[in-house]
Amino acid sequence: MSDAVVPSWAGVRERRWARLRRVDLRLVIAVLIGVVSVTGAVMTWQSSQRGESATDKDRQAIAETVLQEQSNANVEARVRDEAQAFAQYKENLTNAQLLNKQADDLRAAGFAIEAAQARDQASELERVADSLAGLTFSLDYVETDDNGLPTNFLIDKRRADLRRADEQASQVNPDQTAQQAIDLRNQSQRLEGWTIPLVLSVVLLTLATITARERWRGWIAGAAVVIFVLSAAIALFGD
Repeated sequence: MSDAVVPSWAGVRERRWARLRRVDLRLVIAVLIGVVSVTGAVMTWQSSQRGESATDKDRQAIAETVLQEQSNANVEARVRDEAQAFAQYKENLTNAQLLNKQADDLRAAGFAIEAAQARDQASELERVADSLAGLTFSLDYVETDDNGLPTNFLIDKRRADLRRADEQASQVNPDQTAQQAIDLRNQSQRLEGWTIPLVLSVVLLTLATITARERWRGWIAGAAVVIFVLSAAIALFGD
């Protein structure tokens, strides 16, 4: 009886390597050219998309700036009106206090009629002051002295509260939107710029296909693949 034939694994490996070597490198290069071309098309499309997004962000930043400027103008106009009303309010109460003191002095001196007239004038001034406070501004922003007379109108606090109350204007940030537009535009330019090495890769792969020297074909194709991989990685994942 003859001994069983045991296959040689070394021979199997050699045969596999021989089959791999018989693969036409030109076919591999043709596939690589297609891959590089598709990647370049994707990068160009993404560059266009980011460019359009950057333009949209520019327009949004302009609209947000206009909205904030309009809101600031309205706030400043209202604060100015309220500050003017407060000045009249303060003057009326100050004059009313002086008239009340004058009325007390007149009554003490025996001039009852004149004292009553002064008291009536003081009451009228106080009534007008109360109307101003009720219609034009809030007493929450008024500081008073120990005698209860108004001394100061808190303009900065009132301005800040009015700006917060404008929800639409307070929620926008034109500076941030403008920065987003800059970032998108930089990304678009980076993608567009890195398509140039891809063109170089295609040129090298084409040169590798047509060259008559087998030894050079592999080296040229390898260099093209390295350029392609690095360029695509930096362009697509460089953020």
